[in-house]
Amino acid sequence: RDDVESRGLGDVYKRQLEHKVFRAYYEKGLSLKETAQHTKLSTTSVRGALDRIRAKGRHFHPMLLFFIGQCILSSFKHYV
Repeated sequence: RDDVESRGLGDVYKRQLEHKVFRAYYEKGLSLKETAQHTKLSTTSVRGALDRIRAKGRHFHPMLLFFIGQCILSSFKHYV
């Protein structure tokens, strides 16, 4: 049971870390070094978090997704 609980806490910690890195790197536009300083993590930890974020496909900025959606809708309107 302790093993399962500690694994769950590790997952929670990773998600929190990824969220901090995502906000600093993608939303605030900080560099890798600035993100490490801002989050008080090593650059290696930030790189690892960014790799996990990219692997999950969560690195697209919401406005970019909105823009892509608008392009698709406008091109679809030409066919209707």
